[in-house]
Amino acid sequence: MKTRTVLFLGVISHFMSPTLASAQWATDGNVLCGATGSQFISAALPDGAGGAFVVWFDARSGDYDIYAQRVDAWGVVQWMANGIPVRAAANDQTRPAIVADGADGAIIIWQDQGNNGNTDIVAQRVDADGVLQWGFTGAELCGAQHDQFSPSAVTDGAGGAIVTWQDNRSGSNMVADIYVQRVNGSGIVQWTSDGVAISTADDAQTLPTLVDDGAGGAIITWSDNRGGPPHIYAQRVNSAGVALWTTDGVLLGPAFGNDDAPQTATDGAGGAIVAWTHNPVGTGAGIYAQRVSPSGGVQWTIGGTIVCDVADTQFQPQIISDGAGGAIIGWVDFPGIEPSDMDVYAQRVNGSGAGVWLANGVPVCTAAGVTTLPRLVPDGAGGAVIAFTDRRNLNYDIYAQRISDAGEAHWAANGVALCTETSSQFGHVIVSDGFGGAIVSWIDYRSGTTDIYANRVSGGGAIPTAIDKTPALSLIAGNSYPNPFSTETAIELTLSEEQDVSVEIFDVAGRRVRAMNMGRVSAGTTPLRFDGRDELHNRLPSGVYFCRIHAGSETITRKMVIQR
Repeated sequence: MKTRTVLFLGVISHFMSPTLASAQWATDGNVLCGATGSQFISAALPDGAGGAFVVWFDARSGDYDIYAQRVDAWGVVQWMANGIPVRAAANDQTRPAIVADGADGAIIIWQDQGNNGNTDIVAQRVDADGVLQWGFTGAELCGAQHDQFSPSAVTDGAGGAIVTWQDNRSGSNMVADIYVQRVNGSGIVQWTSDGVAISTADDAQTLPTLVDDGAGGAIITWSDNRGGPPHIYAQRVNSAGVALWTTDGVLLGPAFGNDDAPQTATDGAGGAIVAWTHNPVGTGAGIYAQRVSPSGGVQWTIGGTIVCDVADTQFQPQIISDGAGGAIIGWVDFPGIEPSDMDVYAQRVNGSGAGVWLANGVPVCTAAGVTTLPRLVPDGAGGAVIAFTDRRNLNYDIYAQRISDAGEAHWAANGVALCTETSSQFGHVIVSDGFGGAIVSWIDYRSGTTDIYANRVSGGGAIPTAIDKTPALSLIAGNSYPNPFSTETAIELTLSEEQDVSVEIFDVAGRRVRAMNMGRVSAGTTPLRFDGRDELHNRLPSGVYFCRIHAGSETITRKMVIQR
């Protein structure tokens, strides 16, 4: 493994390089946990350095426990073999969620059966080296009577997390409610003991999800059975734990049919965009969406805009922000021809709720067989990387496709294979690698029991299996990510051999606003980070800029957008 120190020029240049290494990803993925017993993946999080944190529940001891692993950008696990025990105790700990702690580590939240027979909500913070920060048992977020489960979380922007869950303290699933709690970076709950009630309306409220509101609070959405069939509701809670909208939430969906499986993304302006499955009585299900403002007002057509309502059925919606006030939504499309024929489609909707791509979406994968479980992350250029489970080869495999901001597929038709190993791979999660690609982790049955594997796909659709497989060009650069950006962006630079590298930043009028001589840069992959400042360390205004990278005799230019 080679290391290099970048010379800092001008006033605190933010172009930096981590440790360099030859890529070590395998064609069918790298094992993160191959311990005895079964492992079931639940969530993942970018580690901020091109790698990922992955969490799962693990039966190696008999009961289910919570384990985690960190894998770097080159596929090398960073913690102990088969993962660190986040919580290994009597009875079952399951369904972990994970968010960043703002200090290169993570906060992991799970449902914990504990010793009282009830399932509670518990959290633990782990640092970048895999060291537990909140004692052996973690921090209890809710220990109310009966069961609490299905936690979902976002960062609170101050080193802690906001966590929501489905709560049966009223007696059963038939009258489940939605609660929320905030925990700070020291593991101390900040709001009412056992959580703040978000909705305690009649009948059952289920499947809560949330996004941060950009002001230290969160917007929570759920499926709600009050008074009959389920509909979609939302509520905003501020940083002090006060619900800001109508008591028990704002109705987002239509007042007829069945609505479920809500998924939520930020609209970038303090509100949220929510997608869900809508099933009118007597017809097939379709995909609907609604935007809700910071004050709780619905912004699009009453009842929600129609994302896709072609014949037969669409389900399993997933949503991410498009970085421009709208969203990209993926789903499974069942044409009803054969039970074994399912496809994945996607649509981009703008801030006004209008579809940007083809009516009823663009095909992501229409290969023969069942294609299901789309999972999306932004590609940093207004598009998305979408991973999915695919049965074109009889067993379930993991594939991915990148879709541009214009709805065009970047990679091979019907996607790039991330794993086609013998037996099935399923239950995948995805995180951005920070450079237009992604790291995907999944449950893998190749050993005869379920293990945890992962693989990385670059922004160009390749698995970096070895540095000697770098294309013939000596200089390769991905798109900047994130893009647009406010405080920092990065470009993944790959050199096939050691080169002299320099970088220039130009504004849209062609004026050079920053120049840096990077000196000799070793072969390999290096993130080049830009802090949006000029030669005098002044913040550049919002606008379009161009980053020109010179390596030897080659030059590559990448467009960046600063959005303050």
